[in-house]
Amino acid sequence: MFKGSRLPCKVISVGNITLGGTGKTPTVEYIARLFKEEGMGVVLLSRGYGGRMRGKFGVVSDGNRPLLSLREAGDEPYMLAQRLEGIPIIVGRRRDLSGRYAFDHFHPHVAILDDGFQHLAVKRDVDILLVDSQIGFGNGYLFPRGPLREPLAQLNRGHLFIMTKVEDLDACGELEERIRSHKRDAIIFHSTYAPDYLIDLKTDNRVPLGYVKGRPIAALSGIANPAYFRRLLELAGAKVKQEIVLPDHHVYSRRDIPTIRRALHKAECVVTTEKDAVKLSDMAEGNFPIMSLSISLKIIEGDHFKRVLLDLLGDLSK
Repeated sequence: MFKGSRLPCKVISVGNITLGGTGKTPTVEYIARLFKEEGMGVVLLSRGYGGRMRGKFGVVSDGNRPLLSLREAGDEPYMLAQRLEGIPIIVGRRRDLSGRYAFDHFHPHVAILDDGFQHLAVKRDVDILLVDSQIGFGNGYLFPRGPLREPLAQLNRGHLFIMTKVEDLDACGELEERIRSHKRDAIIFHSTYAPDYLIDLKTDNRVPLGYVKGRPIAALSGIANPAYFRRLLELAGAKVKQEIVLPDHHVYSRRDIPTIRRALHKAECVVTTEKDAVKLSDMAEGNFPIMSLSISLKIIEGDHFKRVLLDLLGDLSK
C-alpha cells in the first residue's frame, strides 16, 4: 500500500512499537557517534515533535552551530544539536524531502531516522527497534486500550532489536522469547544507562556526581518515563525527597517557577533531565539551584553490535 522513497545514501531507522520513552534519543546519539568515529558522514532526520518551525523542513544544525531556536526545532533535536558536533540535524515531517536536502548539502554516508519505524515514506536499509526491558509491551493491546502503536506481528519488520534500561540480563529471557515468537531470527542486544555527571545550569559548569550523593534533592522532569529518571538519580546516590512530574515535552515558562521553588522546602537543589535543561536555562538565576543529570548509553555487546550493523549496511561508499 505504501511506496517509500529511496534516499541516495544508507538509511537507518531507530524506533519502537510502543508509546512512551524507550530511549530513542540516547540511542540515536550513540549510533551517530559510532559512524562519526568510523570516519563516515552522518545526518539525523527528525520529525521535530513539539517544534514550531515553519516550512516543510528546517536545518537545526549544520554540524557547526545551531541554526534554529529551541522553540522552532523541538526539545530533542535542539538537545542533540548541542551534543553532536559535526553532525547535521534536520527536522520536518516529510523526511523524504529533508533527507534529499541533507544528501545534496551534506553528502552523508548514512541518514538516521529518529523515531522512524512507523514512517514508511522513506525506505530504510536497517530498522532498529527499541524495547523497554522494564515495561515490555504492556498489556499487549493497541492504543488506547494499551501502549502499542501497531500490532506485535509488525516486530517482524525489525532487523535489530535493542532492549533498553537493562539491569539484569537474566531477567530479559521472557521478553526475548516474546520477540522471537514474532521474529524467529531476531538479533537482540541489550543496553543500559549510566549517570555520568551534573551540569550547573547557572554557570554551565560540570559537577561530579558525588555532589548529590546522600543529598536531598527534587527531581524535575517533563519526559515520558519520569520513574526511570528517579531511578537514575537514586543510582547516583541522591535522596529524592520531592518529584515534579510534568507532561512529556512540557514548555516551561515563568509560571512554573513557584512550583519548582516550593520543592526546595524539602530539598537542597533541583535536578532535571538534559531534555528539560535546554528549556530551563533562562530560569536558572539568583539562588535558584538547578542542575541537569547527564547520562550515557552503553550497549553491553557494543563491539558485536557495531560489526552486525556495518555488515547489514554493506558497502557505505555506494
